[in-house]
Amino acid sequence: MTKIKTENILPFFKGVLASYSQVFFSRNKLFGILLFLVTFIHPYAGMAGLLAVITSLATAWLIGYDKKLTEQGIYGFNSLLTALCMGIFFEPSPLLLLLIAITSVFVVFLTAAMQGILYKYNLPFLSIPFLISVWIVILATRNFNALSLSPRTIFFLNELYKLGGNQLVRLYEMSDKIPIPGSVKIYLESLGAIFFQYNLLAGAIIAIGLFFFSRISFSLSLVGFYSAWIFYKLIGADISSLGYSYIGFNYILTAIAIGGYFFIPSFYTYLWVIIVTPMVAFVSLGFQNIFNLFQLPVYSLPFNFLVLLYLYAFRLRSNRSQRMVETIIQRHTPEENLYSMRVSNERFRYAHLVPIKLPFWGEWTVMQGYNGEYTHQEDWRCAWDFIIVDSHKIQYSGEGVQPEDYYCFGKPVIAPADGEIAVIENDVDDNPIGKVNMVKNWGNTVVIKHSPYLYSQLSHLKKGSIKVKPGDQVKAGQVLGVCGNSGRSPYPHLHFQLQSTPFIGSKTIQYPISHYLLTKENGKFLQQFQFPSEKDTVSNLTVHPLLKKSFDLVPGQKIKVTFLLNGKETSATWEVATNIYNESYLYCPRYKSAAYFINDGVFFRFIHFEGNRKSMLYYFYLAYYEIVMSTDADKGIESEIPAFQVFKPHELIVQDILAPFLQYIHARYMLRNQTEYTLLTSDEIGLFSEVTKIYAFRAKKRLKFESTISQEGFGKIKIYEE
Repeated sequence: MTKIKTENILPFFKGVLASYSQVFFSRNKLFGILLFLVTFIHPYAGMAGLLAVITSLATAWLIGYDKKLTEQGIYGFNSLLTALCMGIFFEPSPLLLLLIAITSVFVVFLTAAMQGILYKYNLPFLSIPFLISVWIVILATRNFNALSLSPRTIFFLNELYKLGGNQLVRLYEMSDKIPIPGSVKIYLESLGAIFFQYNLLAGAIIAIGLFFFSRISFSLSLVGFYSAWIFYKLIGADISSLGYSYIGFNYILTAIAIGGYFFIPSFYTYLWVIIVTPMVAFVSLGFQNIFNLFQLPVYSLPFNFLVLLYLYAFRLRSNRSQRMVETIIQRHTPEENLYSMRVSNERFRYAHLVPIKLPFWGEWTVMQGYNGEYTHQEDWRCAWDFIIVDSHKIQYSGEGVQPEDYYCFGKPVIAPADGEIAVIENDVDDNPIGKVNMVKNWGNTVVIKHSPYLYSQLSHLKKGSIKVKPGDQVKAGQVLGVCGNSGRSPYPHLHFQLQSTPFIGSKTIQYPISHYLLTKENGKFLQQFQFPSEKDTVSNLTVHPLLKKSFDLVPGQKIKVTFLLNGKETSATWEVATNIYNESYLYCPRYKSAAYFINDGVFFRFIHFEGNRKSMLYYFYLAYYEIVMSTDADKGIESEIPAFQVFKPHELIVQDILAPFLQYIHARYMLRNQTEYTLLTSDEIGLFSEVTKIYAFRAKKRLKFESTISQEGFGKIKIYEE
């Protein structure tokens, strides 16, 4: 039998609050508390809702459902809505409490079933369990003579008097007499109707809470509602029915769902909200007429029907337009989804590509690049020819009459990425200088399969030098052979191309080199997913062993870091962990905070921080937001941090409203030069980074970090505020 433990109490409490906020696709605890209080405007309804949530979460916990989903209120919010409906329309009695408890367990089963069914289509179950359960309750209780309807909705002021006396009644009457436009009144009533609170007070509280939880959700609720308002005016429908028939909230929830939750908010999602609203109206009016025959309310059926239809239709697209981007990683506020997506699009726009390195060690020069004037034309235009030159740009020593005179001849050729050897040619003679072989024009060649439709070809290798055979598995950097002068090659060079088929001489495809150094007169510069140009001198990055060792964080490892902030020294110890999605993160037990990261062997990148900013883990996240594990480049790297991770909520209020259309607030990260100034000794490396708040292109505030990396790991991190 499952025992109740102390550590289960807090997650259970979080699950209770999340069951309320989840109605608005939120996990915000304060918003949950506010909505919890709103349900108690009708005290008996509020108690019925609370009983249902506790029963549902306890059922999910006892059955053994995912604790995270339980804590997020996934198994509670549909029971909450069902119980609120029952608490409003039936008189309190022991029988009602029993029915609420039974129904809550039933709703958990429905939720799990709908979750399993719709998961196959990658669709959410929304409030379908609520609809099914509430309709069953309404139909079933028609035969329950012991259960009577409640007159509380008629004598609402009497209920308020019992709860808070004359003062509460006066407060309600004052709020109800505030001169506000009719459309605003119905909008607020529609918000209140989501929790079966048909009054302005509930709607006003929810509207305020919604604004502080998410400015984008609030603006979408207005766009959705007023689009419906205008449409009702155009077709001559009864506008007042938006309020008293509990229909108005369908437009609000639909707008939030498709405009800011399941899709990244943008001008186009707002436009689609306006386009879809008339469809919601048609569906609402049509379903009303059908369900009136059975004396059943439609409640949130139009919202569920249109959102699922919309999502399914968009997920059948063959061309995923950037105008309508689905939310892949759910941060549970439209703002966080938007800011995170914009940053991720820049930082990880090539994450889907197989990282391809340069196929050699040391510095080589591009003799012929894409669309080269000699042989890189038409179907073979996307290729590079590499040579080695000296300080005078000469590619050979002495007279240059023998292949051995050329600097690149005999130099190792390495695998540009992990893969499987597809084809080799290894018996073509090397040409005398100035001669070419037009019969075996590709010369000695290796073709490697990196993924189903990505192959690399390395040609003109030295005869008999290829050390691999078809079917061999190779690792990036593994020696394949040496550069030669075979095939259509008048002098030694290495031909390199990417292609989609496994044959020697296949048509080329445009494909970037993932990371490399570009050498110029004023230094070496890091290039990411670029295409080397003719005459460029390029080389691979060399991963520094100290950086590799320090940032190679493995699950179960504990790291201790010391900070110096405002003259005060503080130490913190964290543990490296992974979750069920195989995401790695650093965990701070004191503040229950986590910093998620990825490490591809060249870059260490933090991707998200969640928790309390008082944790020193937050400063560690900022200091090492993006680290290139090499000291080769002469210039630092720059990146952007999602605005909500750096700015305080009140600083983003206006920006949040404008964010789908315009972003003028940014948080920039810079990692300073790691070679000229930061290479201290062979056993210690200094790192300098800074985070800058930018308002409309003007830097306002900087946070600077200075630290060292040694054999012992992370040294003291000094933090300076400007």
